[in-house]
Amino acid sequence: MLTERQMITLPAPIVNKFISLETDVIKMIASRIKAIAELDTEDSYKLAIIKNIDNDLEYINNQLNDILAGIKDEIHEIYSKAIESEYNDFLSDIAEKIVLLLPLISVLPFANIIAIVSSIISTSALPFRRKSSEMPLDTRSMLQRIKDRVFPPGIEEEPTVEKRSIFQRLRDFIFPFRRNDEIQTAINIVTDETTNHIKNITETIGFLNVNNEFKSLHEFYVDILNKAVTNIYEGKETFYNEMRKTIRIIADRGLTHVEYESGRRLRLDTAVRTALNGGRSRLALEAARINGEKFGADGMEISWHSAPRPSHEFMGGQQYNMGTFNRDIVPFLMEANCYHHAFPIILGISMPIFTQEEIKEMNAKDRELMRYGDKTYTKYEAVQVQRKIEAAIRREKDRVTAFKAAGDDEAAKIARAKARVLNNQYKTFSQALGLDMYPQRTAGVL
Repeated sequence: MLTERQMITLPAPIVNKFISLETDVIKMIASRIKAIAELDTEDSYKLAIIKNIDNDLEYINNQLNDILAGIKDEIHEIYSKAIESEYNDFLSDIAEKIVLLLPLISVLPFANIIAIVSSIISTSALPFRRKSSEMPLDTRSMLQRIKDRVFPPGIEEEPTVEKRSIFQRLRDFIFPFRRNDEIQTAINIVTDETTNHIKNITETIGFLNVNNEFKSLHEFYVDILNKAVTNIYEGKETFYNEMRKTIRIIADRGLTHVEYESGRRLRLDTAVRTALNGGRSRLALEAARINGEKFGADGMEISWHSAPRPSHEFMGGQQYNMGTFNRDIVPFLMEANCYHHAFPIILGISMPIFTQEEIKEMNAKDRELMRYGDKTYTKYEAVQVQRKIEAAIRREKDRVTAFKAAGDDEAAKIARAKARVLNNQYKTFSQALGLDMYPQRTAGVL
């Protein structure tokens, strides 16, 4: 099963490309402002050249097309890695349990063996905590060991129908990931959906202006340069004051995507990350259902993890019948940045990973107050403080990039100093409260 850290870092190769694109756009606009600042009022003939932004927009569009050209294969690889990790954990658990079952195969009645096999498969759908450092059996060697026990070598008699059924049942389940057509089809479908979603995102990007109004990239670019030209004639002091405000807006908000149906506004890289994670969640759920159908699952168990958002705490570690799961739980699992997993089970047979008492104790520990300075936080609250500091670091790093491109060394120096203070605060706060750190969330350069 993927850890929370793995789920966070898995989309990074794609997301980083969009972060680089955002950085290029910010630098490009800032550098145009710098060019205007260097003009004398007599140089009006140069303004037409500077205001001709067609080449800039063409460059940005070409960069975007380059990213999108190969994105489908990259998404497919990310999703395959994510699902294969969980699939192989699932099969490895079956392998270890089946090996323990081998001595009983020629002793127990057929019906009992099938019941035990079903129980093994259903409990193997849950996250498995390996207690040894031994490598799991690979699929072929595991099947061979089972086949040798069901059909002992050197025995001339015809294997019974019952024994053939046992082996067939196991063989149907112990199937290499790359040859599982249902899983591969699901990956292909969700890959296509996510690819199209991201392409749609890139068709509605721009910036939020000083009035918090969304403007397309072309509209915003024209407005900014027109304003810069107007300000340069009002004097250098007015120009620099106004342009610093503009550059802060560009750096702080970045390229923005607007969902027209909901009106929600997201920074471009955040929108892409959300789309990738949403696809992974849908795919993981579909894979769980596919595995569950093989052994007649009639329920789902939800994984438990530390510091979930308060509205999600209730479902961690719980088992649900399929009706309740589909109606009440799936909507929570599909929410952005949910790190819970669902695993197929047979109600009444599959033992939950944690008892209700253990879940109660773990949730209570999560709610214990931790002190930092003169404030106290639950673990969830502390993680939210982390997210705010990470966003603040990202903002100051982007300001450094923008001010440097605009030739405003003084403002860049101030932003760089703020970023370093925030970075130290981030490390001190996280270490004091025992929180994992995610420096990739503070993307930027100093």
